[in-house]
Amino acid sequence: MEANDVLFDIKKTGRLLVKSEEKQYNNIYYCTNEDLAALVKRFDVSGKDILSVLGSGDQAFYFYVNGAKSVDLFDINKLTIYYYYLRLWVIKYIGDYYPDIEFSTYIEDLLSIVKLESEDEEFALLYWKMFISNYSVDSMKALFNFNNSSMNYNRMEDVSELREKIQGKKPVFYNLDITEDVSRQVNKKYDVVYVSNIRNWINISGKSWEQYRNSLYYLLGDKGVILCSNVVSEGPYEKEDIIFRRNFIFKNLGREDTYALFKLSRPGYTYVKRR
Repeated sequence: MEANDVLFDIKKTGRLLVKSEEKQYNNIYYCTNEDLAALVKRFDVSGKDILSVLGSGDQAFYFYVNGAKSVDLFDINKLTIYYYYLRLWVIKYIGDYYPDIEFSTYIEDLLSIVKLESEDEEFALLYWKMFISNYSVDSMKALFNFNNSSMNYNRMEDVSELREKIQGKKPVFYNLDITEDVSRQVNKKYDVVYVSNIRNWINISGKSWEQYRNSLYYLLGDKGVILCSNVVSEGPYEKEDIIFRRNFIFKNLGREDTYALFKLSRPGYTYVKRR
């Protein structure tokens, strides 16, 4: 990434603010509605090298606080990396888990005290400073998808442990569509690939289940695990299961004992890579 890339992203953000629709420049999820606490309770991520969907950033922070060795991140939406760092700064310098939903003037004060630790962080800081310069803090609301904010059960009230666990972490970010061939963009193997509920979008969009499976098989090391989240329905789909079982061993995660509104009984499921 270079400064000109950030300038291009800012221009694309301006189009997004007036409802332009592009997959690589789309509204950012303010938070996720995945039941991450239940997920990490039933699947041990400690000591593992993880590749995770980026989304709202909740996923990465939950993996970090639960002892993941490393967490690299991917997303088709280029703007998610900037939100990841904004959230990182809120955690480190303010001691909160999410930015104030009103995006008040404290954002400007926050940007003024950021201490850069990586080139990605430098570009993220440039992005938010340019955003405020071009669009004002108030317009930040239009950048986000708040559909999940009213039912967020992933908020960490105390971020002290998370702040300690993320110290010095420098994830690699991949701007990619994991339902397509990823072999030219990624050359690392992972213990776990967390795909959230991407399966739901494949079923809607008509993307190739075979290519999705092949990409995940390529990304995983020996006995690597695909970790999937149940969000709008319990998986897997029948077609998914038929295609995946040729290369993976299916296992459901345990059921939840108690339920909150919109929670499903099983937080997710896994596929373990066959040798």
